[in-house]
Amino acid sequence: MFNISPLTKQLQKAESDAWRTGPAHVPSPAHAQFKPLAPGKDLDDMNRIMLKSLEESMDGWVPRGSQSRRTQLFDWVKEVLVVPTTNGVYGSENLLRDPVARKKYWTFFDGIPTIIKGGGFLVKDSVAAIEFLSSTWASVLQNGGHKNHSRFIQKLFEYYNERNFPLKDSSQFIMGSSVAVLGNTLPTAFWFVIHLYSDRKVFEACREEVLAQVVHSSDADGNSVRTVDITALKVACPLFHSAFKEVLRLEAVGSGIRGVEEDHMLDGKYLLRKDALVFMPLVSQHFDRDRWGADAEEYCYDRFADKTRPRVSNISFRSFGGGTTLCPGRHFATTELLAFAAMLLLRFDIIPKDGKWVVPTSLNAEMTTNMPAPDFDVDVEIRKRSDDEGIKWVWKLSESEHAAMLGDQDEHGNEKVQTDG
Repeated sequence: MFNISPLTKQLQKAESDAWRTGPAHVPSPAHAQFKPLAPGKDLDDMNRIMLKSLEESMDGWVPRGSQSRRTQLFDWVKEVLVVPTTNGVYGSENLLRDPVARKKYWTFFDGIPTIIKGGGFLVKDSVAAIEFLSSTWASVLQNGGHKNHSRFIQKLFEYYNERNFPLKDSSQFIMGSSVAVLGNTLPTAFWFVIHLYSDRKVFEACREEVLAQVVHSSDADGNSVRTVDITALKVACPLFHSAFKEVLRLEAVGSGIRGVEEDHMLDGKYLLRKDALVFMPLVSQHFDRDRWGADAEEYCYDRFADKTRPRVSNISFRSFGGGTTLCPGRHFATTELLAFAAMLLLRFDIIPKDGKWVVPTSLNAEMTTNMPAPDFDVDVEIRKRSDDEGIKWVWKLSESEHAAMLGDQDEHGNEKVQTDG
């Protein structure tokens, strides 16, 4: 991160050396994150807080007293998701509930591409923003505030604290985790929504599948109640889940990175020198026609559910990384994004300004995150559905300790067996 102390640099080097040369179970920040973010009680607790925040905010997605709202889609997605997402991660001490802190965060985020190229002096406001956020965070952690956070944050704080990382630096690392969380989740939500709504066939197929999971009942006063179990969306909606995975496959622009431990001749043609870095762009893997077929560069919402297609090894799908760099937060992100999209499909129509959808490019996006921001935003009208009047919605999450998502994989790229929760 930025302006970290010499002690932290020393601790990080020792940690990196141990990780590179030691056994696979050597402790690391990544290991500290995996357990609380794996399916089970800790993750369910995070998911329930996030879902509660989404549910509480949903009636305000279109202003009260109005039937629709005109807005830019990506800006709107960021507006409605940033607090529920970070509430799930940071809990009751979430700094980003504060509009001032959120403005600071986006100032910092916008300057990251320049900062990592050594140009921090060009974006002093961004550097000042992360210093403000991390110092505020340090005051929370110093007073035991980490105990009010998710187990994910608790374990991360304990990892740094037990190894004597200075609080100023560890708070910056923990606050920095929001870059991975928001920097990827929010663009993914945008791309998912635009692919769902811009093609009527995709919209109708996914909405029909989600509708099948709605349980109808009445409350004590005879009012209509509709209940959706988010766990069912993960394990019983193959087309909906496939549409989501296809967004990840098609839009991701990140790279897998590996260090070369010793000189190696790859494929008898390419000499990889010891200590070099190998970058493996996701685009080259996800657009490989030998693996994905002639339509590899097209969005096919049913690609992962179509049994007539040749089976593609899960190791070819790298949007969440793989091996030791497999994204620990993939379960949390997937739950949130499926829940958000389901809420939209069931309760709102989204219409492009001029009646015709234009899916943006992302050619100018910075490669600081795995999922790119669009090159331009899309003007839309978000409209309440007429069949939603007077309906009370209940969103719940059943126990998911033993439930694997469709197509989930372990750290070796092997597909996990789906079981009942």
